[in-house]
Amino acid sequence: MSAASPALLQAQGLCKSYGYAGGARSVVKEASFTVYEGQTLGIVGASGSGKSTLAKLVVGLERADAGALLWQGETLPPQRSAMHSRLMSMVFQNPVASLNPRMHVGAIVGEPLTLQRVTTTKQNHRERVQQALADVGLTEAIALRYPHELSGGQQQRVAIARALCTQPKLLVADEPLSALDVSVGAQIANLLMDLQQRHGLAYVFISHDLHMVAHLSHQVMTMRDGVLSCT
Repeated sequence: MSAASPALLQAQGLCKSYGYAGGARSVVKEASFTVYEGQTLGIVGASGSGKSTLAKLVVGLERADAGALLWQGETLPPQRSAMHSRLMSMVFQNPVASLNPRMHVGAIVGEPLTLQRVTTTKQNHRERVQQALADVGLTEAIALRYPHELSGGQQQRVAIARALCTQPKLLVADEPLSALDVSVGAQIANLLMDLQQRHGLAYVFISHDLHMVAHLSHQVMTMRDGVLSCT
């Protein structure tokens, strides 16, 4: 990591447990880390180690039982505002499951703009969607198609375009390559690196593939049984 890169996001002692009939299971145990502007924090671990839950804590899809998240030094509230939601986006493991099959691609990519009230005119909305699609290497014609009409790689590009549409500073990618074959996964990995260089994005890149994490990341941490540690 570069000493010149300021801290963008800091996690301090994040904890998360889920209750069951027989008690409770601790999934994330006092996780602490720092993500720097324009850089990638890679988190590697086996299935069930708590990686996906940690990702959801970061973007606000789950609420931590304890600990804090700081954005550029300021504590993020448990209930995220629309502004906070725009700062961070998430790309999920399975693009098929994450894309609404009843919506065409243009509506899927533009949905965050509508939900977070980012755009004020239809023209601006359309331009933002077109730009997001272009950023991930998709043509404007794709906007009129449905997810089932696309290849797996195209579907994941749509998911990335949706995440980029609000122009976030941090992208949390939870196993974004694991549902793709090797060659397509390599293309998506190269796309992520290109987007980082062009837009100065920071990533939390989560995977079970240590080789890929090491290739993409400026710093690498390991998660095992809910415990996050430096490698």
